[in-house]
Amino acid sequence: MAEFFEEETWRCLTTVDRINRVRSKIFSIIHRFFLGFPLFGLEYYKSKDVHNGKNTEVASGLRVFERLLKEGKGKSRAPVSTMLASSNTLSCTVSAGAVSDWRVLTIECIEQLDYQNPTVDQVSAYIFRFLGPLLASHVSDHDKDWIQNKIKDVCDEAMSLGMLMRTSRDLYMVKVPGKEGLPLLASACSESLVEPMGVEGGKPSEACDEIAHTIFGALVKQPENGDGRQMVLEVAHVILKKEEKAAISMSVNQTGNAT
Repeated sequence: MAEFFEEETWRCLTTVDRINRVRSKIFSIIHRFFLGFPLFGLEYYKSKDVHNGKNTEVASGLRVFERLLKEGKGKSRAPVSTMLASSNTLSCTVSAGAVSDWRVLTIECIEQLDYQNPTVDQVSAYIFRFLGPLLASHVSDHDKDWIQNKIKDVCDEAMSLGMLMRTSRDLYMVKVPGKEGLPLLASACSESLVEPMGVEGGKPSEACDEIAHTIFGALVKQPENGDGRQMVLEVAHVILKKEEKAAISMSVNQTGNAT
C-alpha cells in the first residue's frame, strides 16, 4: 500500500489521474476476491480432515475438483450394458453441461446452510485500510463510518454479482487486459472488448496503444455448450498511457531485458 502512494510519484499526478489509479486499484481488489474468483459461498469455512485431523478450507477442495472437471481429468464410465458387451472400459471427459450442473447444484445446496460468509466484511475492511492515506486527519468518525458502509455496499453488490455469475449454467467472466491471456495493448484487444476512458497525464490526442490501468473489466458470456463463442456484454473501461511515457517505459523494459 505504501508503494501505491509513494510521494514522488503521487505528487506528479493530476487529481483525475489519482482518482483513476484509486478506482483501478479498488477494482483489482474486487476482481481478485469476487468477480475473477470461483466463488462457492463457503469461503473461509474449515472442516477437520478425517484422515490427518487438520482443518482444511472446504471451498478450496471444491475449486480444485471443479478445475479437474474443466481440464477433462475427471472421467465417467460407460453404461453397464456397454461394459458387459466389451472387455475394454470406455471413458469420456465430463461435458461442459455436466460441470455446470454440478457447480449450480453444489452452490444451491451451500445456500441452504446457515453460514455467514465473512468475505464481504474482510474485503471491505481491506479496502478501507488501503484508502487510509487519502483520509485527512480531520475526517470525523461519522464520515469514516459512512465511507466504510459505502465500501461494504460495493462489496455486497460485487459478491451478489459474483454468485449470480457462478449460479448460471452459462459461463460468465470478467476479463481484464493483462490477465486471462488478454494483451495490454488496446489494439491487440478486440474493439468490442475495450473502451478507452482517458489518458494518464495527457489529452486523448496524446494517447498511445498501451493500457495504463483498468477501471473495470469486460463482462463476457460463453454459452454452456462450450463451443468457444463469446459474447461481450459490457466492454472493459481502461486508461491509456501517454505516448512519451509509454516510450520511456518500453525503453526501460528493453534495457532490463538486455542486462
